[in-house]
Amino acid sequence: MYNLLKRSPQPIKRPLGCLSQNVLLTSSARLSLRYFSTPKPSRPPAPPPKNSFKTKYKQIKLGWKQLNEHPSFRTWASFGMILLYVATAYAGIQYLNDTKYKATGDPNPYKKKEDLEKERLEKTQIGEIKDVNTSKQTENSDAHKKCNHDKDGLNVPAPRDTTDIFDGLAREYDNKIWFEELSSHIWYRRRQLMKQIKGDALEVSCGTGRNIPYFDKENITSITFLDSSKTMLEIAREKFTKKYPEYEKVQYVRGKAEDLAQMASHSGQKFDTIFETFGLCSHEDPQAALENFKALLRPNGRIVLLEHGRSSYDSLNQTMDKKAEQRVEEWGCRWNLDIDAIVQDSGLEILESKKYHFGSTYYYILKRNDDE
Repeated sequence: MYNLLKRSPQPIKRPLGCLSQNVLLTSSARLSLRYFSTPKPSRPPAPPPKNSFKTKYKQIKLGWKQLNEHPSFRTWASFGMILLYVATAYAGIQYLNDTKYKATGDPNPYKKKEDLEKERLEKTQIGEIKDVNTSKQTENSDAHKKCNHDKDGLNVPAPRDTTDIFDGLAREYDNKIWFEELSSHIWYRRRQLMKQIKGDALEVSCGTGRNIPYFDKENITSITFLDSSKTMLEIAREKFTKKYPEYEKVQYVRGKAEDLAQMASHSGQKFDTIFETFGLCSHEDPQAALENFKALLRPNGRIVLLEHGRSSYDSLNQTMDKKAEQRVEEWGCRWNLDIDAIVQDSGLEILESKKYHFGSTYYYILKRNDDE
């Protein structure tokens, strides 16, 4: 009995059929598990909801609610609302005061100095130039007309008074010309020209005041604007008053460059610098204009010109000649004038001369022959 209990346990023998049945059940169970555990292909995700007006409104409302709960935002919003109320009250008081002084006619002590100056200038009419005897200029104009129109067979339009053309262009002139000047760097040439202007200065054919942005009030003691177009002169006055409200030594004169000497004969006024940009092409008699510039120049004074005219290239000149008449009717300028010949014939000494844009833009610094 003792020996029987002590022997090692014997393995249990199972029938062969039972083992095979067990193995088969296990294999089928595994197959079934593999089949049922294989992930099925997922469906495509549903498209996101469209951002309808209601959805956006809810998002904005939620964002505003979260922002409104922030303490810093509340503080700054309160300050902003207080400032808005103060500004509204101040504007209302100013409006009431302005209305009151307009009704009574008394000067408004609350207005700024530049605003009062602007109102004064608006009430000041630009004086008309008195009629002068221009028979001599007319004779010179006729001679110059024949010379320009027939010389070398050039198709230069006949001289004419372009004042009406510029009066009609005045209000839209800046909008029409700004891109052309920007793309051709004319603005840069204007700025370089204005660096040469000093002392008592006269700008002839000032137009709408396109040189005003480059005005140097430190070097220019006084400025006189001259143009034959009253509308353009008024626009130039508005620009100058807005940019330099405290500058007092400025005057606006309506007249032609051909009549300058006779106009100034009564006052005897002379200038340290006389300048003009793209004006000779619009004068009836550019030669007479240069003679007047010379007559109004102080000793050792300077004439500075930026002009456009005939090019250094024949192909470009041919195009300009074909469209010359159309250019006069549209812009009031004879853009195919021989500017270089006009300056050479003026009797003025050329201190500096440059050309740009294929020789069609001219820059001159001139003086009288007897000056230093």
